[in-house]
Amino acid sequence: MGRRRAGAGVAAAALAAAVAAGCAPLVEEAPRTSTIRELTVRDVLEAPPERAPPALAGDCSMLWPVDGTLSSPFGSRDGRNHEHEGIDVAVAEDTPVRAACDGMVTYAGNGLRGYGNVVIVQHAGGLATVYAHNRALEVRVGDPVARGQEIARSGQTGHATAPHLHFEVRLGSIARDPLGYLSRR
Repeated sequence: MGRRRAGAGVAAAALAAAVAAGCAPLVEEAPRTSTIRELTVRDVLEAPPERAPPALAGDCSMLWPVDGTLSSPFGSRDGRNHEHEGIDVAVAEDTPVRAACDGMVTYAGNGLRGYGNVVIVQHAGGLATVYAHNRALEVRVGDPVARGQEIARSGQTGHATAPHLHFEVRLGSIARDPLGYLSRR
């Protein structure tokens, strides 16, 4: 599994732009005393976009990206200090994953720590959605997507113990509870 890494001296915006542009894994020479870190969703979302996402026609009631069973909610899990920044929806491997709302793909790849094959879609109003642990991606950076369009196939990549979709909604780079944005089922 190829991972994209950056030296501590590289600006997050420049790194995210290089990754989003589909560059080969990026490694910068760093002094032996500095640490090397992996990209996070926050790094990608805090980078200035190359193009603005398409404007949305009115409010977007987000569509559930998969039909499945909610297996892990947003927030603290099992009393651990680790916050779960999205929801997990259990589905069979190879289930179609659909865009929750109109937008533009700003990341499609497997270089984000723990997420496996992931798609990030930027929406109007500073919202972004994240679709992780996919078996296959069906969109590329810069692609416009429509609400309900298939963008990936579910899987078990990255830090996943069973096939499911990890789905996040972010306002800017801050994770929000997706259940507050998704339409009722």
